Amino acid sequence: MWDYILGGDLNARTKQIGCIGENENGLMLERIINELDFSVINDKGPTINIFNKNYFEILDLFLVSTSLIDKFSDFNVLNSQDMTSDHFPIEASILMGYQLENKSTAKKFNYKKANWQFFSDILNSQIVNIHESSLNIDQLNDKITEKIISASHKSIPFSENLQDQSSPEHC
Repeated sequence: MWDYILGGDLNARTKQIGCIGENENGLMLERIINELDFSVINDKGPTINIFNKNYFEILDLFLVSTSLIDKFSDFNVLNSQDMTSDHFPIEASILMGYQLENKSTAKKFNYKKANWQFFSDILNSQIVNIHESSLNIDQLNDKITEKIISASHKSIPFSENLQDQSSPEHC
């Protein structure tokens, strides 16, 4: 079973999600929510405002697989944004279960001090070992990536301080 996150202007009005009115798209949305076990991410705040008609409605929302509902920590209608559209942007925060590494403390290779000949020699000696016909394309990709990372760690030193970091010439 796949997990899904669907977001956007669904143009579906249904009282099930807090709309004032209903339409045919709303009835279809109700069936989708109920049959596919989706949860609606919205704080029941209007996401559209037709200013000259004083019309407010909920048309923009996120639908998520119920199994993902506990991963959402926040939902906002950005109604303070100066937009040229009558729709307000929506945003949701998703907890991914991992912490991003602070780039300022991350170890980085010092490419200026790399021993590229040693790197090349290591790869040339290891490439011979991966000519296995039993590997599919994904396994072969994983093996080659593993060999490149291994050769990098053996032939390219890490930067000793943040001022000494550099990128390869082609970046």
